[in-house]
Amino acid sequence: MGSAPCWRSDPASFTPKKGGGFADADEVPRLHYLEVPLLLQLSTAGLRKGGFVLEAGPNVGWLVAATDVSRWEPLDMGYAVGVGYQLKVGPYKFSSKPSPSSGHGGLRNQANVGIGLRYTGGLTDVEIASPSGPGPRLVRNNTFQLYLAYSRNVKMP
Repeated sequence: MGSAPCWRSDPASFTPKKGGGFADADEVPRLHYLEVPLLLQLSTAGLRKGGFVLEAGPNVGWLVAATDVSRWEPLDMGYAVGVGYQLKVGPYKFSSKPSPSSGHGGLRNQANVGIGLRYTGGLTDVEIASPSGPGPRLVRNNTFQLYLAYSRNVKMP
């Protein structure tokens, strides 16, 4: 029941808007993705209190909309690294009695509220064809993301 660091995975998905200007053109492409970061997290947050979370892993994005869809690769592969803070709120109950829903004891009705900053770096060139010039430019999606997170009813075996 201590606050030793632990490894965990926290699945998520979100839809960021990416894009920006080019130095040699007046265009500003807007790319909308459905992203799924597959991050492994090292958490110092114990069962009773909050703590820091370090995260890293691959990031996969699927293009769902763009200013000119035919110019862009449909799949964006990359990586993500980040840091955050998680605060445990609400009642803390640990029971050794089996719960009716899961059939085993564990943590009940603990809510988590978190904030974090994540950097996602692109590994794939997402532009297929450039409207200006002889060929495509090297274009990768690199972004900083500020996020808020909330989870409820954490149950541990």
